[in-house]
Amino acid sequence: MKKIFCLLLCLVALFTGNVVAQEKGDMYLGGSIGLDVSSVGDSGLSMSTVSFSFTPEYAYFVTNNFRIGAGLSLSVADEVTVFTIEPAFAYYVRLVDKLYYIPELKIGGGVMSSDGYSTGVFSLGVNLFALEFKPSAKVGLSLSLVNLSCMVLPENELTAFNFNLISTPQFGFRYYF
Repeated sequence: MKKIFCLLLCLVALFTGNVVAQEKGDMYLGGSIGLDVSSVGDSGLSMSTVSFSFTPEYAYFVTNNFRIGAGLSLSVADEVTVFTIEPAFAYYVRLVDKLYYIPELKIGGGVMSSDGYSTGVFSLGVNLFALEFKPSAKVGLSLSLVNLSCMVLPENELTAFNFNLISTPQFGFRYYF
């Protein structure tokens, strides 16, 4: 019985607090996951792709509602793996009591590997429609639906542009302290 009471007390302490998380000096640890399943077919030919991404992140609010952070992103699609370090900048706009709109800019650099071949990559991304719901001052649940990204492979002189409109949502969890 004592263990259950202590567990309940810890949960209450975790999900309550008087501090608004978007104030200067606040921080969070969190992460996001994304899954994309796509299929293209034409005249009897078809191709399916499944991609998964995972990004743990840390952020610090340098002023009220403006944060600077960094994430380590790992994306896997078929036989291609991309690992990047992504500094990020975001501004929180309060929509209603516990719901925030968060436009975000990410700049990244890392490595892409496929079939034993590796090359350096540079990426630039903008989350145009990201929301965060905060059921308490310590916890945030995020959803990113619209993003624009560009990936450059300097060694191969390749540039890829990607515009995702609700096709590859990313879900996240953030713990504020």
